[in-house]
Amino acid sequence: MKNVIQLIYVAIAAICLVSCSSVQEQAPPAVNGGLVSEYRIGVGDSIEVNIWRNPELSRSVQVRPDGKISMPLIGDLVAAD
Repeated sequence: MKNVIQLIYVAIAAICLVSCSSVQEQAPPAVNGGLVSEYRIGVGDSIEVNIWRNPELSRSVQVRPDGKISMPLIGDLVAAD
């Protein structure tokens, strides 16, 4: 039962990460008073993924040159853009 719950949490995290990625062409971020209103994840960025109540599945990962990150139980996920 615990494994099923962990898998559900990981699936939710994967959906959140995948929903952040997009192949649509978008305008560059707008700058208002020195603050960027939009930011896209890029190659070399560090991302902290926290899985609620599962610290053993939480990770701080870096986006690889192919634009992906690796997470336990899921494998590779597209994170860039």
